[in-house]
Amino acid sequence: MQIIIVIVNYKTADLLLQCLDSLRKYISNNNVKIVVSDNNSPDDSINVINNYITKEKLGKNIKLLMLPKNGGFSYGNNEAIKYSLKNYPKSNIFWLLNPDTIVNSCSLELISKYFKKDSKVGILGTKQTSMRTGASVSSVFNMFTPFGELLIGAKFGPLFRLFPKYMVPLPPPDKALQCDWVSGASFFVNKSLIDDIGLMDENFFLYFEEVDFCLRANKNQWQIWFDPAVSVAHEDESSTGVGKIATRRPLFWYNSRRYFYRKHYGLFGLIIADLGWFLGRLTLLARHHLKLRSDISKDPKHYMSDLILGDLKAIFNFCWKNKNES
Repeated sequence: MQIIIVIVNYKTADLLLQCLDSLRKYISNNNVKIVVSDNNSPDDSINVINNYITKEKLGKNIKLLMLPKNGGFSYGNNEAIKYSLKNYPKSNIFWLLNPDTIVNSCSLELISKYFKKDSKVGILGTKQTSMRTGASVSSVFNMFTPFGELLIGAKFGPLFRLFPKYMVPLPPPDKALQCDWVSGASFFVNKSLIDDIGLMDENFFLYFEEVDFCLRANKNQWQIWFDPAVSVAHEDESSTGVGKIATRRPLFWYNSRRYFYRKHYGLFGLIIADLGWFLGRLTLLARHHLKLRSDISKDPKHYMSDLILGDLKAIFNFCWKNKNES
């Protein structure tokens, strides 16, 4: 067994060094290596990381890849995996880890059991705690579906209780379980899965790439598991700001969501998803107007217009292009 820890950095060198410090006890094992992909950070990340590697004498344990562009999360991970397959031919497990994480606990023996020869476990997710509060946060999820978008838009508890499988984030489990997908901040990947379905889809710049990867794995009869015995603390959204209260989501979040639905459910599925979300959102706004316990203060700015108008424009452009080509 050889584990390659893959970390993609973009302007988060200070956080990355904390992550690397938390991994020191694991890389003392010759069967564990770290490959850091820097996505052409415009700051001093390269110098900071290189100085750390030199000062700590970790050149044999950590490889820094200086990539020519910021191609996104999938791109950075894929480049590191391709490098590892070429230069560490015995590598059979990849641990994709965010730079804004600190490893609390990890049993290499446990990981090896999940990915033993002929195992059908393709992906293993880990427990996550908040870097700020220490509380457990959700890292296990049900799959996004067009119908489920109605419930996501409405944010109405009784609906989720009536249709629990459409509630995407699950409460943090206290035991191992099989699930639909796991958080991309920390998860292990079986090399045999990559041999079977390929690398991550680089059409996702950021967000939904791990959802897509897990769904592709499931469609090819691979299992997705979560085990809280492996735990990381996570400084959520440190490089993007997505998820912070009342900030406007960047365009790439909407692009990734749109691409995910079109890829897996088709154009009609995207339309149904948007229609369901829109109707659900209207009920949420109505309840908010009537002061019926529906807080929207934490929602992204321009949420409805950015999602619906962006998708309408993309759908129109797609249909217009197809009409002209025919």
